[in-house]
Amino acid sequence: LITLSACETALDESMENEKEIPDGREVEGLGTLMQQKGAFAVLATLWEVDDCGTELFMKQFYKQREKQKLTKAEAIRQTQLGFIKGDLTAQDCIKRDTVNPLSEGTPKLSHESEFLHPYYWAPFILMGNFL
Repeated sequence: LITLSACETALDESMENEKEIPDGREVEGLGTLMQQKGAFAVLATLWEVDDCGTELFMKQFYKQREKQKLTKAEAIRQTQLGFIKGDLTAQDCIKRDTVNPLSEGTPKLSHESEFLHPYYWAPFILMGNFL
Protein backbone atom coordinates (compact mmCIF):
# COMPACT_ATOMS: atom_id res chain seq x y z
CA LEU A 1 0.00 0.00 0.00
CA ILE A 2 1.33 3.39 -1.01
CA THR A 3 -0.33 6.30 0.77
CA LEU A 4 -0.37 9.72 -0.90
CA SER A 5 -2.04 11.99 1.64
CA ALA A 6 -1.18 15.36 0.10
CA CYS A 7 -3.73 17.43 -1.82
CA GLU A 8 -5.30 16.02 -5.00
CA THR A 9 -2.84 13.13 -5.43
CA ALA A 10 -5.46 11.02 -7.22
CA LEU A 11 -6.19 13.60 -9.91
CA ASP A 12 -4.79 13.65 -13.42
CA GLU A 13 -3.01 16.87 -14.33
CA SER A 14 -5.50 17.36 -17.18
CA MET A 15 -8.09 18.35 -14.55
CA GLU A 16 -6.22 21.61 -14.01
CA ASN A 17 -8.17 22.84 -17.04
CA GLU A 18 -11.54 23.51 -15.36
CA LYS A 19 -13.31 23.63 -18.74
CA GLU A 20 -13.18 19.84 -19.02
CA ILE A 21 -16.24 17.93 -17.88
CA PRO A 22 -15.35 15.18 -15.36
CA ASP A 23 -15.93 11.73 -16.83
CA GLY A 24 -14.05 9.42 -14.46
CA ARG A 25 -10.67 9.69 -16.13
CA GLU A 26 -9.70 12.48 -13.72
CA VAL A 27 -8.70 9.83 -11.18
CA GLU A 28 -5.84 8.66 -13.41
CA GLY A 29 -3.11 10.55 -11.59
CA LEU A 30 -0.04 9.60 -9.63
CA GLY A 31 -1.84 6.67 -7.98
CA THR A 32 -2.51 5.03 -11.33
CA LEU A 33 1.10 5.53 -12.38
CA MET A 34 2.29 3.85 -9.19
CA GLN A 35 0.03 0.88 -9.83
CA GLN A 36 1.42 0.59 -13.34
CA LYS A 37 4.89 0.50 -11.77
CA GLY A 38 3.95 -2.38 -9.44
CA ALA A 39 2.15 -1.01 -6.39
CA PHE A 40 -0.64 -3.34 -5.27
CA ALA A 41 -2.77 -0.53 -3.85
CA VAL A 42 -2.69 3.25 -3.57
CA LEU A 43 -4.57 5.49 -1.16
CA ALA A 44 -4.79 9.00 -2.61
CA THR A 45 -6.90 12.16 -2.35
CA LEU A 46 -9.38 13.79 -4.71
CA TRP A 47 -9.21 17.39 -3.47
CA GLU A 48 -7.29 19.77 -1.23
CA VAL A 49 -7.18 18.26 2.25
CA ASP A 50 -7.10 19.76 5.72
CA ASP A 51 -3.86 19.09 7.62
CA CYS A 52 -5.48 18.13 10.91
CA GLY A 53 -8.26 16.09 9.31
CA THR A 54 -5.73 14.18 7.20
CA GLU A 55 -3.49 13.58 10.21
CA LEU A 56 -6.42 12.09 12.11
CA PHE A 57 -7.58 10.08 9.10
CA MET A 58 -4.16 8.48 8.58
CA LYS A 59 -3.63 7.74 12.27
CA GLN A 60 -7.04 6.10 12.56
CA PHE A 61 -6.72 4.24 9.25
CA TYR A 62 -3.40 2.65 10.22
CA LYS A 63 -4.63 1.95 13.75
CA GLN A 64 -7.62 0.09 12.26
CA ARG A 65 -5.34 -1.88 9.94
CA GLU A 66 -2.84 -2.82 12.64
CA LYS A 67 -4.96 -3.43 15.75
CA GLN A 68 -8.22 -4.61 14.21
CA LYS A 69 -6.60 -6.49 11.29
CA LEU A 70 -9.12 -4.99 8.86
CA THR A 71 -8.86 -4.89 5.08
CA LYS A 72 -7.82 -1.56 3.58
CA ALA A 73 -11.37 -0.90 2.38
CA GLU A 74 -12.93 -1.70 5.77
CA ALA A 75 -10.32 0.37 7.62
CA ILE A 76 -11.20 3.35 5.40
CA ARG A 77 -14.90 2.76 6.04
CA GLN A 78 -14.42 2.54 9.81
CA THR A 79 -12.26 5.66 9.80
CA GLN A 80 -14.88 7.57 7.83
CA LEU A 81 -17.56 6.41 10.26
CA GLY A 82 -15.43 7.71 13.13
CA PHE A 83 -15.46 11.15 11.51
CA ILE A 84 -19.19 11.02 10.80
CA LYS A 85 -20.02 9.94 14.38
CA GLY A 86 -17.83 12.69 15.84
CA ASP A 87 -15.36 10.29 17.49
CA LEU A 88 -12.38 12.23 16.08
CA THR A 89 -11.86 15.84 17.08
CA ALA A 90 -9.34 18.63 16.60
CA GLN A 91 -8.14 17.95 20.16
CA ASP A 92 -6.56 14.76 18.74
CA CYS A 93 -4.35 16.71 16.30
CA ILE A 94 -0.70 17.36 16.93
CA LYS A 95 -0.91 20.75 15.18
CA ARG A 96 -4.27 22.15 16.25
CA ASP A 97 -3.51 25.51 14.64
CA THR A 98 -3.78 23.86 11.20
CA VAL A 99 -7.50 23.15 11.56
CA ASN A 100 -8.51 25.74 9.00
CA PRO A 101 -9.87 24.78 5.58
CA LEU A 102 -7.74 25.77 2.63
CA SER A 103 -10.39 27.65 0.70
CA GLU A 104 -13.37 29.83 1.50
CA GLY A 105 -15.90 27.34 0.16
CA THR A 106 -15.04 24.68 2.73
CA PRO A 107 -16.79 24.36 6.08
CA LYS A 108 -15.31 25.92 9.20
CA LEU A 109 -14.92 23.70 12.24
CA SER A 110 -16.99 24.23 15.34
CA HIS A 111 -17.03 22.29 18.59
CA GLU A 112 -20.40 20.76 17.71
CA SER A 113 -19.54 19.55 14.22
CA GLU A 114 -15.80 18.93 14.02
CA PHE A 115 -14.98 16.90 10.92
CA LEU A 116 -18.58 15.80 10.23
CA HIS A 117 -18.58 17.43 6.80
CA PRO A 118 -17.47 15.16 3.89
CA TYR A 119 -14.72 17.69 3.08
CA TYR A 120 -12.72 16.14 5.93
CA TRP A 121 -13.35 12.40 5.50
CA ALA A 122 -14.36 11.82 1.86
CA PRO A 123 -11.37 12.89 -0.29
CA PHE A 124 -9.58 9.56 0.20
CA ILE A 125 -9.80 7.01 -2.60
CA LEU A 126 -8.40 3.49 -2.59
CA MET A 127 -7.18 2.11 -5.91
CA GLY A 128 -6.10 -1.46 -6.58
CA ASN A 129 -6.17 -4.31 -4.06
CA PHE A 130 -8.80 -3.56 -1.38
CA LEU A 131 -7.68 -6.39 0.93
